[in-house]
Amino acid sequence: MAIFQLVTSIFIAITVNTRARAHPSINQSFDVPIENGEFTPLDIAGYLRLSDDIDIELGDKFEGDIVEVSRNSSLWLRKAKKIIVPFIIDEDSGFSPKQIYKILTAMQEIEEVTCIDFKWRENEDDFIFIYSGNGCNSYIGRIKGWQPLSLNIKSACGNSKGVIIHQLMHALGIRHMHNHPSRDNYIIIDENNLRDDAKRNFVKYESDEMNLTYDYYSIMHYGSFAFSKNGHQSVITINEFYQRIIGQRNYLSPGDIKRLRKMYKCNCIEIGQIHC
Repeated sequence: MAIFQLVTSIFIAITVNTRARAHPSINQSFDVPIENGEFTPLDIAGYLRLSDDIDIELGDKFEGDIVEVSRNSSLWLRKAKKIIVPFIIDEDSGFSPKQIYKILTAMQEIEEVTCIDFKWRENEDDFIFIYSGNGCNSYIGRIKGWQPLSLNIKSACGNSKGVIIHQLMHALGIRHMHNHPSRDNYIIIDENNLRDDAKRNFVKYESDEMNLTYDYYSIMHYGSFAFSKNGHQSVITINEFYQRIIGQRNYLSPGDIKRLRKMYKCNCIEIGQIHC
């Protein structure tokens, strides 16, 4: 796999000094809910939101990080047994080797669990152009032609693999979880704590195209204090256990993987079916 080889070469070529961030332990006396069923991760502790996580996606775009939501978009195209997503990383944006490594490993994590294959653009008309712009944002799905995806190098946006995955998921067609049509059964949006200019970011979607249940663990969920105007929680989970989960940017959840695989019909693509 081209991405894997490049990730490996970059990793060998640079020395990355990292500070271990231990996951907080779960109080064993607290019963772990199973209401997500098949979407409940085996390692719950791995999905706890870290205390120093930043809601970097909360910019001035629609829902914080979505560009031109009304523009027509579609899914990326299939070639043989893969969904091909061409990309370019802007040489003029000044991404460091470490940041490029994180971008490529974010792509790799999506590739490993789906039929999606990110590849360096050759002469494809449709491609993602990853650059350091104003904040962290992306279009939804394939918009055709040159498609910018901003990862600001001076913020957590260009330095967090989980945030990069979040933006790549948008570019693949996945939207936010907190706007899911069934969200009122799982979370409460406290408008008393919301900025007035941000209330439009919490309008529920009319339908969920994948017809899948709500997912607290999703990497596409916003955190407890999203767009808060006063430092109080704006997103409150009905089951308090999940208050420590929502907004995590550690891993794709089982539900995220299921959503992507269903959207791109990976099960039938992988066995070579022409019509899915």
